[in-house]
Amino acid sequence: MVASVMACPETVPSPAFAPVFAAVKPNTPALALQDAIPDAEKARRLAVVNDKQKVIGARRNRRHVGQVLEVMVEGKNAARGQWVGRTSQIKVMNFTVPKGVELATGSYVSVRVTGSFPNSLVGEMTRV
Repeated sequence: MVASVMACPETVPSPAFAPVFAAVKPNTPALALQDAIPDAEKARRLAVVNDKQKVIGARRNRRHVGQVLEVMVEGKNAARGQWVGRTSQIKVMNFTVPKGVELATGSYVSVRVTGSFPNSLVGEMTRV
């Protein structure tokens, strides 16, 4: 997987999830095979994939800065003073709303993207 990610990085899903190793299922021929890859090498390969994915995710999310996206509200993060939702591309959006505005979970709002991170977007609600 590491070689394929390095050769064609845009094919990595965003965000990527790749466990260090998968448990072998019982009653399968693989159960009798010895693991040829040391755990340290598995961890190194996973780190390469995750580092590359951060770069890809940051680049993909950066292109949304300045855009207004429709966001479905999932809830409020009171500790951060932000609301949390998902765009139509299933990207996590953390956003602020005008003072005194309360949103219902499941409602849709328009949010202007003001910043981005590898795994999420940040913005300000423009209208309900």
